[in-house]
Amino acid sequence: MDPTNTIPVYFAYGMNIQLQGLSEVERWAVILRPDLKRKDGTLFNITVFEVTRTIVEKVPILLAFQETTEQPSQDRKFRGPAYEIDKKLRDRAEPVISIKDFPSFYTLIPNLEGYRKMVGSLGPEDARRILDALNDLVTVGRRAKLPDWYEAAVTSSGFNTTFLRDSETFFAFNNAAPILRGLVRGVSPCICANARMHGPLMLAG
Repeated sequence: MDPTNTIPVYFAYGMNIQLQGLSEVERWAVILRPDLKRKDGTLFNITVFEVTRTIVEKVPILLAFQETTEQPSQDRKFRGPAYEIDKKLRDRAEPVISIKDFPSFYTLIPNLEGYRKMVGSLGPEDARRILDALNDLVTVGRRAKLPDWYEAAVTSSGFNTTFLRDSETFFAFNNAAPILRGLVRGVSPCICANARMHGPLMLAG
């Protein structure tokens, strides 16, 4: 994570009205709620507060710890970060935990619509700042100097078989950058199947 980026990020449960106070000290507060609908345990939902306003709600995002670079086990006992964090939140009286209490992670919004929603709600600059605080792979990939963990993450078998198992997510990873530059409409995912077959589209702009 960029050390100059001080946006507070939390794993949490609870209604928005109970969590909005987290943004009173800083301008923003970002909440990641575990979502156990995805069996590999990588799915969360983003909520962004600005003071006491909810700016972004229920944008899906995939998350993996940076130290987990290998392909997840196919054993049924395997549980990804959503399961681990879900359990810790349920065991607490206050269902809020700072991300500082967990290993560093990286994330990826699994579709272009999620990136459009972030930019449409926040504007390109603030969307990039918040996604940078989440180590979003599209945002981090635009840095002039890539962090040491980036190459290991995007070349790991776990990333390629878990994050990119859906063609829509593969398409978003390779083509969301123009949206983060302010081109909110970005590109159409209708040819994502061809992108899978013939490789990523390299878009100008």
